[in-house]
Amino acid sequence: MDAWAYAHDVRLISSRPGKPVENAFIDSFNGKLRDDCLNSHVFASIAEAQVVLDAWREDYNAVRPHSALCRIGRRPRWAPCGSTREHT
Repeated sequence: MDAWAYAHDVRLISSRPGKPVENAFIDSFNGKLRDDCLNSHVFASIAEAQVVLDAWREDYNAVRPHSALCRIGRRPRWAPCGSTREHT
């Protein structure tokens, strides 16, 4: 990966040792992806992996409850938690 990053002028950044909270959001996402999808599938091809991961992504982004949205799925129009504004 280092060679690819160098060839494409990409700088790799890792969290510093002893500072695990620097990547808390991506670590949470990676854990959900691994637990919900990757650990339960053995992909026979890239095409199969694409189909399964696309379905998981759609579920993750549109269906499953998110804490930022008061533990509900995606809404037609976003409003902060506790908002009394009607959604259409």
